[in-house]
Amino acid sequence: MTIDSSLYCCVWLKNALAEVGDKGFGVMAVSGERRLFYLEAKPFDSAIDRKYSTRDASGRSRWPLLTDDEGLEVPYTTSMIIPLKHCPACGMQLKDLIEGNPDAFDALAERQRIANPDFSLFQM
Repeated sequence: MTIDSSLYCCVWLKNALAEVGDKGFGVMAVSGERRLFYLEAKPFDSAIDRKYSTRDASGRSRWPLLTDDEGLEVPYTTSMIIPLKHCPACGMQLKDLIEGNPDAFDALAERQRIANPDFSLFQM
């Protein structure tokens, strides 16, 4: 995905904006009532997420239970989303990037939303 150079402050942010929806870290642009960047952390790729996110016939989650050596359930996360005010790599205030080119930000948010239709944060 091509990222407008006015929307990133460093190579890390440029790459993170292109990695949304993939396993690992990505940065999402979300437009709506407010324009914000979010850090997304995913331990699984999208295919695994889709496979297990639907419920089985009894309504139970399809995600496997993880247990420790004593048989106790170990909780884990399938996705984590954190609003960003500053670039995690260089510290730049992201509000300045958003306000500097709101049309480019909205266009990026729309491209990311289309590329990741299952992602709930884009429904905001």
